[in-house]
Amino acid sequence: MQINVVNPLYKLQEDIQKLDLQEQGDYRFVDSELKELNALKDKLNSLFEKTKSYITSIQDDRKHLTSLFQDREALFKNSPNAIVIFDENHLIVDINKPFTDVFGYQLDEIKGKELDDLLSRDNQKADAQQLTNRIFSGLEVNGEGVRYAKDGTGIDVSIIGVPILKDNQIIGGYGMYLDITDRKNVEKDILRMSYNDQLTGVYNRRFFEEEIKRLDSIRNLPISLVMIDVNGLKLINDAFGHKKGDDLLIKIAQAIKDSCREGEIVARYGGDEFVMLLPKTTVEAAGKIVERIKAKSDIKNKNEPIYLSFAAGIATKTEPEQDIFEILKQADDIMYEKKLHESPYTRGNLIKILIKALYNKNNLEEEHGKRVSIMSVKIGESLGYDEEKLDRLKTLGLIHDIGKVGIEEDTLNKKESLTTQEWKNIKKHTEIGYRIISEIEEMADLAKYVLLHHERYDGKGYPKKISGKDIPEFARIIAVVDAFDTMTNDTAYRKRITTEEAVKELKKNSGTQFDPEIIDVLVELLFPNQGSDNF
Repeated sequence: MQINVVNPLYKLQEDIQKLDLQEQGDYRFVDSELKELNALKDKLNSLFEKTKSYITSIQDDRKHLTSLFQDREALFKNSPNAIVIFDENHLIVDINKPFTDVFGYQLDEIKGKELDDLLSRDNQKADAQQLTNRIFSGLEVNGEGVRYAKDGTGIDVSIIGVPILKDNQIIGGYGMYLDITDRKNVEKDILRMSYNDQLTGVYNRRFFEEEIKRLDSIRNLPISLVMIDVNGLKLINDAFGHKKGDDLLIKIAQAIKDSCREGEIVARYGGDEFVMLLPKTTVEAAGKIVERIKAKSDIKNKNEPIYLSFAAGIATKTEPEQDIFEILKQADDIMYEKKLHESPYTRGNLIKILIKALYNKNNLEEEHGKRVSIMSVKIGESLGYDEEKLDRLKTLGLIHDIGKVGIEEDTLNKKESLTTQEWKNIKKHTEIGYRIISEIEEMADLAKYVLLHHERYDGKGYPKKISGKDIPEFARIIAVVDAFDTMTNDTAYRKRITTEEAVKELKKNSGTQFDPEIIDVLVELLFPNQGSDNF
């Protein structure tokens, strides 16, 4: 009995007591000497197999959970994004280092504080709380907004919110923030470029045409529109180059902006046109604004050798049924009417300004122009010109070198020999002068003579290289007198020579550089009854 029954039972008990499922995963009970115990052994082995499988599953889950926790910790700590963990009451539980870098807070400063209270301003808190509440509704949040750092700086951020679940219950959430300030600045620049004039900084026509529709409402009546057209811009561009014209446009645009109140729109409407959209502004108030612009423009241009004036037209919408675009057309029509009325005075005044600017660059030019004018008239009289032609020739003598206003002052006053490039620049003065005079209606007929007064009789002059009688007589006269006066008066680069020496030089170039007939007339005027052949 002891051997056959009790001992096998003791042996089974010892095996069970020694059993360690984690260390002996492959252990199995062996067949007993007592056959009756084998059925129990089989059941124990089966139970052991299931238990082993269960333990293995638990171990695998534990490893997986540990891995997930480690991944979460690694993501939380190493993410480049600012991350905050908050509980079901929206209170801050933890933050990572990027959160501190972006917002400036340490965990011990803000742990337990309400997230939206911390990062949002009062006027934004409702929107921020709405996003947080979405997380506790089981929804992910993905958006953009402004959140505030410890020092009060508003930061543009993208926002991602994810709920934290436990047993299918939301117990908190992750808030992830990415600083998108640089991207927002680029977007603002693109938007500004699409709506702003790149030269002057005021709005462009596209923006204006959208705003005029938006602001065209009863609550904004009366709405005044002011059209402004800058006078003489093309003349300035021709005389001094587009850089100078651009500089003056910028100053006028600034004067207009400085004269406006908040909510008023200033836009560049065309090349030299600006428009103002003035809500809740009477025609009288708009007129005062235009006066302020003129005053500010005068101040900004007081140290400029040239000054751009402008014509302005004002029209006002006072009744809801009026078409705002008809009001705009009225302002445009009024502006052009003023421009036509003021144009002769403006152009005449501008040519005086250009001449003065030339004289300021080179003080010898003023006396040179007067002498060329006087001598040219004398030649014209000898040729039998009537009073009208003499008057035109007189004016031509005064303005023949007006194009030099567009040449660098250092080049005009240089005492040494000009470089090849400087000489090319000097030659441009005839074309610059032509463009300037062409723009002045009262003088437009003189423009071609300004252009051609450096042509040579033999066709080797500039800019067109025409010859002989193809060169207009006015231009041939100016060519001779200009050369004679330059030789007989001191210049920046050469001392004067005697009248006799100058005449000999002219005679030497008669028929090549100069018209022989004009030279003969000049010599007769200078040395009556001596004859041109004596030189």
